[in-house]
Amino acid sequence: MTWHMDFANPLCHFSDDPDLSGKGIRLTAAISTISTMLLAYTILLTERHHSGLARKLGNMIIGLNGLSLFFACTLLCSGWVLADTTTWFNQRFLLDSASFAADSVIFVAITTPGYFTRSLLAIPGLILYLVLVMSFFVHWTRVYNTELKSKPGCYSKQMLTDMWIFASIDFTVVIITSLALGIYNRSSTPQLFAPIKLIILVPTFTTSVELYWLFSDYDSLKPLLSAPEPDWTFGQVMPLAMIIGGILYSFWISFDVDDWIRTKFSALTAHSNATPPQVYVLNHRPMPTVDRSPPPDSLIG
Repeated sequence: MTWHMDFANPLCHFSDDPDLSGKGIRLTAAISTISTMLLAYTILLTERHHSGLARKLGNMIIGLNGLSLFFACTLLCSGWVLADTTTWFNQRFLLDSASFAADSVIFVAITTPGYFTRSLLAIPGLILYLVLVMSFFVHWTRVYNTELKSKPGCYSKQMLTDMWIFASIDFTVVIITSLALGIYNRSSTPQLFAPIKLIILVPTFTTSVELYWLFSDYDSLKPLLSAPEPDWTFGQVMPLAMIIGGILYSFWISFDVDDWIRTKFSALTAHSNATPPQVYVLNHRPMPTVDRSPPPDSLIG
């Protein structure tokens, strides 16, 4: 989106903090949610005719969702710890990155009946995430309002309005959708559960909007930085590496790659250690022998 900002005034500029708003952080959030979304659609397309594959993908998507929630909560906690030393710019994109976890929860709840009661951590994890993200959003609005008053003409009031509108809609949709899924996806009747899966269009739309804002808004607002943020720092590489490793590990566990490797190795070992074929020789019956010994004396003349 386009907002009026005074990019030319050096007083409106601020320092960078790539470990909160850099490319690596934004890519981590995007890759995590896009992976969950693709898995959700794959499960819906395969669950009828390939139930075994869908079940394995279901285990995988649960693991990825937990990883997304953990990353978002860690990012928000880091934002709170650094709240007094970071700018509204970094906090804004930290919020954008953390907001993807809400879509991830909806994706997994749609494809996993009983998700909210399947794990003891599902509901507390979602509640913790919502408390952190909502409270940090309120904190961001206060910081941005303070900047608007202290630096008149530097920043756009419209961005604050737009953020409030989208956040209100997004939080409302997440809460209502989660409640609806929590009620209806407990049903063991596929006919009842099937219409609820159309809700997948909701997080698909919000994910697309958030992806666009996450990268396009950054490009449009980065002239406010006093210096360009480095593309790759340790704080950006680590979460990206962890999310990619988490995806691979979820695949490894869900598809029992360990058992597959053991089976293949055992078969290979058994084949190489097989005994050579035995050679069988035909056992011919011996020819009868002729007794050529002289007859006894009793039989002579």
